[in-house]
Amino acid sequence: MSARDARSGRIALVPDRLVNAHLVAEAEPGFALVADTLLAYGFGWIAVPPPELAPAAMAIAIELAIDQVYDYATNGYGVVWIRPSTAPGDRLIAQQVEAECTRRALRGLEIVDLAPESAERFVEVAVALRAFASVEREGAENVV
Repeated sequence: MSARDARSGRIALVPDRLVNAHLVAEAEPGFALVADTLLAYGFGWIAVPPPELAPAAMAIAIELAIDQVYDYATNGYGVVWIRPSTAPGDRLIAQQVEAECTRRALRGLEIVDLAPESAERFVEVAVALRAFASVEREGAENVV
């Protein structure tokens, strides 16, 4: 990967249902606000697998996603993780993502929690993403 290219320099690690249009339409309408904010502010995104995936396949998919996140983060991109809700399947995904990030000593990953999923929280997430997009960051670790 080129350290500098024409992309925005911002990547979001997102729940699967946030980037799959057919799932967004069925989910909380606030998902559309968050997805629209990512698009409007030029974020690239990497989706973590859905909670319904078989455990072995999920572990492989998460490892591959974190490979990409690590590559972007170490090449100067701002990376934000839109951490999924507290539903049991989402908690398992979050635990696996955190374990993989720890294993790789990934630094500079900002975290924005979707939980609790509510109209107000989706607006707060959109505002946090706008703030993230407006600032150049080098390895800052913030939790929103």
